[in-house]
Amino acid sequence: MAGVAFAATLAACSLVLGLKDGELPDAGSDAGDSGVPVDDRAVLKPDASTATCQGDGGIAIARTLLDDGDSVYVLQGGSTIVSSCGSKVDPCGTLAVGMEVANANRAKAVYVGPGTYAETLAIPSGVSVEGGFSVEGADWTPLCENITTVLAPPAAIVVEADSVLNAAIRFLTIETKAHGDPGESLFAVHAVHSALTIENVNIYAELGGGGFGGAGGTGTTGSGCAGSGGDGDAGAPGAPGTFSASGYDVGAAGGAGWSGAQGSAGVHTTPQCSDCVASCTVYTYPLDDAGIPIDDAGDEILDGATSTCIATTQANVCAGDVAQACGGAGGNGGAGGANGAASVAVFAIGSDSALTITGGALVSAGGGLGGPGGAGAPGAAGGSAATGNGASCGDPCDDQCQTSASELAGGSTTAGGSGGTGGAGGGGSGGPTYLVVTVGGAKVTVSQTSQWQVPATGAAGGAPNGPAGAFGQEDDVP
Repeated sequence: MAGVAFAATLAACSLVLGLKDGELPDAGSDAGDSGVPVDDRAVLKPDASTATCQGDGGIAIARTLLDDGDSVYVLQGGSTIVSSCGSKVDPCGTLAVGMEVANANRAKAVYVGPGTYAETLAIPSGVSVEGGFSVEGADWTPLCENITTVLAPPAAIVVEADSVLNAAIRFLTIETKAHGDPGESLFAVHAVHSALTIENVNIYAELGGGGFGGAGGTGTTGSGCAGSGGDGDAGAPGAPGTFSASGYDVGAAGGAGWSGAQGSAGVHTTPQCSDCVASCTVYTYPLDDAGIPIDDAGDEILDGATSTCIATTQANVCAGDVAQACGGAGGNGGAGGANGAASVAVFAIGSDSALTITGGALVSAGGGLGGPGGAGAPGAAGGSAATGNGASCGDPCDDQCQTSASELAGGSTTAGGSGGTGGAGGGGSGGPTYLVVTVGGAKVTVSQTSQWQVPATGAAGGAPNGPAGAFGQEDDVP
């Protein structure tokens, strides 16, 4: 794993494994209390191909190789012909082919040469898979001062044991891919109803897949005129996921943000109206004997007027009007952020699962980051300002009958306000990171093993409000 120095690589070589010569540690019911049956390939037959390594602590470790009849050899560039590969001189070229040959021949050990094997290792019952070899031609020299074989598949699981009895992996580096796909949890070792011994193995679980967010859609012009133009609230945060027998359920994503409020309506002014003269006649005053105009009562008109304008009909006239401009609709809220996935070094399921881990290192690099909630969309613009047509209240009479004229203003509206911005989607929950997770009563025993978690916190939740992921050495799920 890039950027992490494992001081325990050499220290792992100084462990005393406590094995009898040629005997695989037995997790079965015949030699322990786990209740797991024992595969009949558990007892290994040694030959003269042995090596004793001296670790930093001055304690010797013996590695015993089986004869060719009980072992299968795997080396990059080797053969893929199942019917013939598997010896030192003709090793199989992939782990998958090596496992197939081991099953067909009931081999008890698969020895893996140096290199990076980009494939999932599916372990069969009763088989010990071991790395840590120097290979020159047909000479395979077992080592213990370093770990030479790296298993780094593109899949989410590196080592899978499904209903496996009495299997083992030794002197390997097990590493997941650098990061999961969005929402994809990574498991370096995934054991279901299995008994598995792990010795002097560096196990790296890299970053789980992160979540993601989505933007909201733009609002449209509102159909009503009541609104405040306020911004929408953020959506609810994502709910933390949970482990189960099927793996890790990332849980419900963050909720969508709330839409912004409709914008405020424009200010409307009513048009002007007036009673106007529709028609009129000119009435000429009669004269008295002195030649002075008099009115109908016979009184003299002393202002010098000789006639008057009489309106015969009046009509109410109004200027044109316009509709009130409405506010724009609020923008839609952003989509919620998805939750981050998990990073787990060792995952064991079932009360009949028993894993024993000795030496090496356990590392989990962090769950996936929670996805940020998508940004809310801006609200739509309100309706435009407008003014109605004016009107005239004019003089329908001739020059002899003058009446006052006036201009009537039309109705008007100011522009409607824009809708409020939609709220951001709720942030996704950060993914958890654990060294060991057990489900349903599985048992995992860890000893003399270096342990790191980088970073030493759960993955961050997505903005604006996603909770951080869980963090811990072990999670035991009923």
